[in-house]
Amino acid sequence: MCSVATVENTNMDNTTQYNTYDVFVGNIPLNITEHEIKEFFHSVISVPAFGIKIKLGSRYGSYVAFVKFFKEEDAERAVRGMYSAKLGGSSLYISRANRPLINRRDEMSSGQSRGLSPSNSLSQPNDGRPDLVPSHTAETSWVEVEYLMITHVSDAASFWAQVMTNEKADDLMKIIKLLASVCVSLRPIQGVPFTDKVYATVFSEDKQWYRCRVITTLNIGQSKVRYIDYGNEEFINNSAMVELPDQLAKLPSHANDYSLYGCQLNPISSQKQGIDEFKRLVEGHLLEGRLFVCDADGRTPAILMLEEEGQHSTVNGSMLSSGFVIRSGLLPTQQALRSPDHRVPSSPRSPGLLPTLGNSVSAREVPNNFGAVGDMQGTASVQEVPTSIPISVQDMQKKIESQQFDLSRQHTMYRVVQGELNNLKLNLGEGHLTHKMKCILSGASKVKHLRRLFPTDDDDTRDHIKYATDLVTDDVNKFCLEELKEVKNVEISLKAYNNSQDRLKAPQSQDDLANEIRMRDQYRQELYDNIVKFLAIVNTLPLDQRAYDLKDTERFLSGYYQAYLEVASKELQTILTKQLLQEYNQWMEMKMSTFSNIRTMTNTCHNALNSALCLVQTQISLDIHVVEENTSKSVNIDLLLTRFQKALDEEIKLTDMEKHPEDCKMVAKMLQVLYQAIMEEIKGLNTLQEKMEQFEHLKNYLEPWLVKKPDLTELQQIRKKIRLFKSKLRHKLAEQVDLEENDEFNPEELCETLKELTSIRQELQVLLVYEGQLMSDLSDLYINHFPEMDKQNPEIGIKNEQKYSGLLKSSRNLDLYTTEPLTLKKTVQRSVFNNAPIVLKECVVDCPKEMFMSNLFKLYKTINNNIVPIQGVFFSKNDRHAYIQMPYYENCLTSLMEHSLGNLNGKMIYKVLYGVLKGLLPLHSQRMVHGNIHPNNVLIDKMGFGVVADYDCTKTEKQRASTKQLTMNGLLCTAPELSDGMQEPNTAADIYSFGIIMLMLHCPLVDFRIGPPIPDLSCLDLKPEVHEVLKDILHVSPTNRPDVYSLLKFQCFSSQPADDQPDLVSYIMGSEVMATNLTESDGASSDHRMVEQLQLQKSPNKTSNASASGSTGILKVTRKNSPVRACITNVHGSSVDKADIEEGSKTSDNDAQEVSENKELNGHILDTLETAESSSTHQMTKAEFEFTELIEGNLMDREINEEDIEGDVSDMKKLVEEMCHPMSHSPSPPPPSDPF
Repeated sequence: MCSVATVENTNMDNTTQYNTYDVFVGNIPLNITEHEIKEFFHSVISVPAFGIKIKLGSRYGSYVAFVKFFKEEDAERAVRGMYSAKLGGSSLYISRANRPLINRRDEMSSGQSRGLSPSNSLSQPNDGRPDLVPSHTAETSWVEVEYLMITHVSDAASFWAQVMTNEKADDLMKIIKLLASVCVSLRPIQGVPFTDKVYATVFSEDKQWYRCRVITTLNIGQSKVRYIDYGNEEFINNSAMVELPDQLAKLPSHANDYSLYGCQLNPISSQKQGIDEFKRLVEGHLLEGRLFVCDADGRTPAILMLEEEGQHSTVNGSMLSSGFVIRSGLLPTQQALRSPDHRVPSSPRSPGLLPTLGNSVSAREVPNNFGAVGDMQGTASVQEVPTSIPISVQDMQKKIESQQFDLSRQHTMYRVVQGELNNLKLNLGEGHLTHKMKCILSGASKVKHLRRLFPTDDDDTRDHIKYATDLVTDDVNKFCLEELKEVKNVEISLKAYNNSQDRLKAPQSQDDLANEIRMRDQYRQELYDNIVKFLAIVNTLPLDQRAYDLKDTERFLSGYYQAYLEVASKELQTILTKQLLQEYNQWMEMKMSTFSNIRTMTNTCHNALNSALCLVQTQISLDIHVVEENTSKSVNIDLLLTRFQKALDEEIKLTDMEKHPEDCKMVAKMLQVLYQAIMEEIKGLNTLQEKMEQFEHLKNYLEPWLVKKPDLTELQQIRKKIRLFKSKLRHKLAEQVDLEENDEFNPEELCETLKELTSIRQELQVLLVYEGQLMSDLSDLYINHFPEMDKQNPEIGIKNEQKYSGLLKSSRNLDLYTTEPLTLKKTVQRSVFNNAPIVLKECVVDCPKEMFMSNLFKLYKTINNNIVPIQGVFFSKNDRHAYIQMPYYENCLTSLMEHSLGNLNGKMIYKVLYGVLKGLLPLHSQRMVHGNIHPNNVLIDKMGFGVVADYDCTKTEKQRASTKQLTMNGLLCTAPELSDGMQEPNTAADIYSFGIIMLMLHCPLVDFRIGPPIPDLSCLDLKPEVHEVLKDILHVSPTNRPDVYSLLKFQCFSSQPADDQPDLVSYIMGSEVMATNLTESDGASSDHRMVEQLQLQKSPNKTSNASASGSTGILKVTRKNSPVRACITNVHGSSVDKADIEEGSKTSDNDAQEVSENKELNGHILDTLETAESSSTHQMTKAEFEFTELIEGNLMDREINEEDIEGDVSDMKKLVEEMCHPMSHSPSPPPPSDPF
């Protein structure tokens, strides 16, 4: 008997079980529905199908189905009737799906042999070829049989497959439906996905959601994933994945990893061809797999049984014979695999039990679970019973067999009746009004679509194919760019003009240069005239209307006829010929006649049905104003519906070109030719539009210089003024030196000289800025119009201006600036240029000047808003020193941390780190390594964002990275791979330094001085997203650190956090007094301080009469003239005299009284302060210098604690009292009132 499947049919409280016979159908197109499969079975073999289960096979883009029958004869007839059948253009694979499955896992685990090893004998396959499997005895026997659908071929010896059962098919379809409904509302994952989680993503080929698991993660924000229900792999963006709920993620995967038993890859064969051969063997087939125990790689070895054209073989043997794999281990013979003598009589999923000697049936005739008798010869563990059984027992056995046969026949008759009943139910459902209406609605929608595609003269709609044909064949309005001769004239003139400009750049004599300039001017005029003619002609053409018609037609063709445009055939043409047009018109004329007749019949059925429905509507109307019709007149609505449905089906059958290959090919041929012609003309119109814009811009660019030449008069006048002011500046500087060296020092005269110097410098700076603007304009003319300028006027230096984009400022020198050192080494000085605060950085040029400028220009081109910009560079007279001018920034990250005591909110930290990353991005994109990223080299702009500074072009990358810098809390900013100084730095070293800054900002109060060189993040209290980023950034291996582009995609930097805490950066930098003090004090105030210092040096005994306007100005903006501030300012380089002390003491009445009553005290104090000044001026520490900056920048007003101020004032008063009354022990006066 054949194997069957058991199906439960539950009706109320009674449960009936009956058997079905299943047929497997493979390679079903994706556009076929269950209903169409049923109709296909009816039309081919007229056999009723009880049920169909469809499962998607994503690897090969097709469906597979299980079709159930109540009769075995129906199932067999279905297999025979559909042999080599096609559905939707695809050849179907048909086979019986119900076969006994054998499970030997328990027997293998228990160690019992039971004689189940495959046969050891050699055999010849049915096709006459020698068996490719080894002739030795296979020690390992298969433990299980499954029916497999191959979903992915990894290589020629391994694959992924799904176990095909009805239950698993239902489970997989439920998962796919749940994914489609759930994943749309889930948010994409953030950051790096985990490899131990199950996600979902959209497969690129069919745009459907599937479950996946991450195999490996790339640094570019992508991951390689495996679809766990199918086994195939793909590279996707991390943001395309969503995290699944546990209910979906914990469901077992449906695809398992298998390998061909006894086979391994052939290293000398083509693996791509091997995969193609594997696919050819298994594609569309449901294969019986003999499975073995899993190997060490986790794969399950399998022998795949293959049946082709009635011949039995194995995929293993076929791949061995093809040479893509070689033997590995032992394989059972083909005869052993096919012989039923070695199958265990068992249930499909559990081991069978052999009878003992006490059973009434011999071991040679053991009935299996499917009604067959298995031959158990050669079974070692079963002893044969004696054959001499009494006759009465034999008669009893025959009687039992007869009764079993009758019972089986009755069951068969029951199944036949049950099948007929189900067929009646199915036919009744198809004849139901609701079902019929659904079919009519679907057919009407299809008919309307077809009438829109191929309208007849009776249809009130535009024939888009005919309209496109007329549009393409319209020679009057058709546009062709190649036929427009004006375009060629412009292009020829433009080429001649450019060639002439190139010749002017070459070295030549003055006579040749003059002749070439005349020729160039003629070409320029000719080019201008041709452009004017071209624009005049093009503006008269109806290009806008033509472009609108073409794009509108293209939209209709691509929208309605997409299926025909995608048809691929070798016979399709690329040019619309008269023969093709005539052939299509004849074909269409014939088709339109047929279409008109069938559509007339459909319209007649539609009108009849519509009239009947109107009559019924009138008859059943409850409106009392409606005149009643004759209610005895009745219509057969069901008959009209049936006729209309048949008319719709008939029209669809005749007018749907896709179902007729020859007609489809004709339509596709015509449509593709039309579409290509339309797209080419649209492309030509777009090109013409671009040329119109280009030529219009060129016309406007040439027009001013057709007659006019560059005027250098204004530049020469400006330079003449610059020379005049430079001469004045030199004289004033010499006058200053004379005044300073003169023994009869006159402070008022020196102060006046310094004021004149400041005025001259300001006027010079304005002239230099204007000169730079004129040079920039001339540089544009030199590049685009007059390349002969450097030969006719070499003195203006236009070549260097163009070469370095105005970066080199040859007209400037150090005398133009009033400078003040910012560092102890005095290599960085602060100044003002054109009323804007700037910084001058002095560099010692150890390399050739051209090399230095090349490196600096490379940096200049990569600068963005987060890299300190370079405003210009000039050299000393001997070119040994270069001075780089940059804007001045109030704060660096170190000072910001000191002011805030490490208490920065999330918004401030984000701004600093985001700015540093944006600054590193252009550097790293050009493969430029900063090498010296630390808190002092991270400046803070007015918005609070970090700015990268101090990219030293005079040093190599290795030299820049050799400087070891520590943060405030003891973190080393140098990457660990650079600690020995042997390895060349790369961009990963900058990323590590950035990570140290990030760790410092998030853990400012943690002392890292004691601990490993690389911080241990596990013991720090960090946010999870910050911990994940730092773990990657501070990785010990440079190759494992992310790049800047990847870091900007992390959650920490992709969005700015909302923070309600006050922004300390805005608080510190928002002081208008500070900016005013900076711009004003750098000019006159600095000169005053210079005068005061000279006064102290020249007339130490007359300091009481000197002016201290510079110090007083600072005291006024910082504090209310506190005597403590006066003393501190004096210690740090500013002079304080009697007037300072008297003015600073107004806040304290006691101090003021003491100062006014005792001039000797004042002199004693001044002598003491001068001594402190002379001893400390050259020994200032870095902290003292920063403290001075805070005083001058009005920062002390906000940061100094009142208690500290009172304590300082008290200490100072004690010092003054001791100096005035060294022998007195009277109590000290009370402290001054709070200045705030």
